[in-house]
Amino acid sequence: MGQSVTKCLYLLKLWKRNTNMLNLNGSFPSTLDPKGRVKLPSALLRQFQEGTSEFMLVQGLDTCVRLFTPQSWDAYTEPIRNLSDFNPEARVLKQLMLSGNNKVELDSADRILIPKMLIEKGKLEKDLKIVCLFDKVEIWDARLHEEKFGDFSSSDLSALAAKLLGNI
Repeated sequence: MGQSVTKCLYLLKLWKRNTNMLNLNGSFPSTLDPKGRVKLPSALLRQFQEGTSEFMLVQGLDTCVRLFTPQSWDAYTEPIRNLSDFNPEARVLKQLMLSGNNKVELDSADRILIPKMLIEKGKLEKDLKIVCLFDKVEIWDARLHEEKFGDFSSSDLSALAAKLLGNI
């Protein structure tokens, strides 16, 4: 009986998380101004819940900066939050993934200010590519994004999808 209740609670939690998930899509060119500000495209802003003006920025897992809404940030950090502080590797992971996070707000011109440390970690220069990934956004230096993903062919994509997704 206890396992059934636990499983139901788990499934309810997954359902609730999935019904509140963002489904951001698209990629957009943008620029980084000399003050470290980036204008978020209106086509991207329309995909957020009305009134969303605060975001979390963090160093990406690749050489980029990740942007989250407060809700998607909570979902993203939940597994990290649940790691034990008694595990030295878990403490390192928490430090690496969370030490550079910054809360930012849209200004009246729909720009966010990216902190200098994140600009450096993401190797962001003037020309940017903003890429939506379901519940998060990655901000890439356009040249670095092209270097990493520009040579992927249709057959490369097909092979990677088959390897990771199998027969889904």
